[in-house]
Parts: sequence; structure tokens; C-alpha cells
Amino acid sequence: MNISDRSCPIFRRQVMVISDCSPEECSKWIRETFNLPEESEAGPCKDWSGGTIILQAPNGAKFYIVWVENSKDLNSIRHEALHLANSILDHADVEVTNHDTELHSYYGTYWIGQIEGAIKEGKKRASDKKRKKDPKRVRKTLRKRVG
Repeated sequence: MNISDRSCPIFRRQVMVISDCSPEECSKWIRETFNLPEESEAGPCKDWSGGTIILQAPNGAKFYIVWVENSKDLNSIRHEALHLANSILDHADVEVTNHDTELHSYYGTYWIGQIEGAIKEGKKRASDKKRKKDPKRVRKTLRKRVG
């Protein structure tokens, strides 16, 4: 399991990128990180190869999670990046029309690059035993943000 985070300087959104784990592992990490009950359906479905998950904390903060089962699956990465871009634009009340698709195109491309970069960064950290990003440490950091 590789975990890395990215942020959007324009809309001030935080995004966790999770890759190279099963849907069940991802769901378990989400439930444990956000203190959700075991029966919670947060996370990807078993037959998905990727997913964009949006959780809302009690304080109203939204947490965006992009998960891809296989970090070499560029189609899934790009597909989820576009879902993420659409969701963030929608939550920011930015309307995308047929006459003005440039914003959508640029923002989708931005997230494709960010997600691919986060996956590469996560793999690099995982190969460096000293700096390996422990999912439990990430969970502790996120809990502080949720309050």
C-alpha cells in the first residue's frame, strides 16, 4: 500500500492518493483512519480497479481519496483524476459549460499529473527504508486534522 497526499492551491483541497492495494485493504484503511464503524461501506467496491471517495468530517471538512489498485494502470489513474477534478469543481460551485471547457481540461490535467506524481513519490519512499511512509503515521496525522 502506497499513500501520499496532494493539495490544490486554488480550491484548498487535500487529497490522499492510495495505490497498490486491494479494495478491501483500502476500505479497511479508510474505516480505521476516519474511525468509521466496521459495517461502514466507505471505500471502493470489490470489483473496482480505482475509485474517488469523498468523506465529510463532523466539522464539515471534505476529504478526497483517490485509490487505484494497480499504479501501472494509467487508464484508471486518469479516469479517477477526472472524477476528482469534477468533484472539486462541483463542491466549489464552479459551473463547467459546453462553451467553456478549458477550465475543466486544465484542472483534470493538473490532477492527472498530481496523482501520477504522488504515486511515484510513494513508491520512492517505500523503497527507502528510513523514510517509508507508514499508513499508521498518516492515519495519526489525518486524525489531528479531523479534530
